[in-house]
Amino acid sequence: MSFNTMENLLKPDFFNTSNDTIKTMMSTVISATLPKTTNTKLTKPVNFTLKHIREFDPSGSLSCVYWNISEWIVDGCSVLETNSSYTVCSCVHLSTFALIMQTSRPPESDSLLDLLNLVCVIVGLVFFSLALLTFALCQWSPGVNNVARINICISLLLAHLLFLLTQQFLNLIRPLQYTSGYLCVIGYTVALVVVTLSVGLLPEGYGSEQ
Repeated sequence: MSFNTMENLLKPDFFNTSNDTIKTMMSTVISATLPKTTNTKLTKPVNFTLKHIREFDPSGSLSCVYWNISEWIVDGCSVLETNSSYTVCSCVHLSTFALIMQTSRPPESDSLLDLLNLVCVIVGLVFFSLALLTFALCQWSPGVNNVARINICISLLLAHLLFLLTQQFLNLIRPLQYTSGYLCVIGYTVALVVVTLSVGLLPEGYGSEQ
């Protein structure tokens, strides 16, 4: 039997573990019974496949559990195989079963560090704006071209502004360190390709006459 809404009552928080993790119910609650065999050890384990009802986190840990009076426990149950959509559980007894995923809690945000980042970004915006105005309005020597300096200031100004506007988004993806690494690699690679093509196609466009 499958109970479509039973996971709202028999919540994953009833799965007591020593680790401080976030517990997510990954399947509907099912029950398998036979006369005179409930909660009795079987001669051979029974295998059953549970469909995931929520998105699977590859970094999470799956546990096949069964309901024992007032809590979920894993005694006699194990995970045979799993993929992004299904998990095969194996248990040596019949009971009421479910699939629970444990994931690590994200690190707590440091309010002082967040405030320091905000102040530094705002100060950076002010000074980049002043530098941009200086290079755009002041010309010390006719032979010096300020176009490159102006474009650098614009790029850094937009980067700081983007960081300020998307601070909440960055906080959300901060636990995904591998994502941040990929973003850095993509950012430097794209810039390197653009500069290389520019130098190759128009080398005289870099530098000044003096």
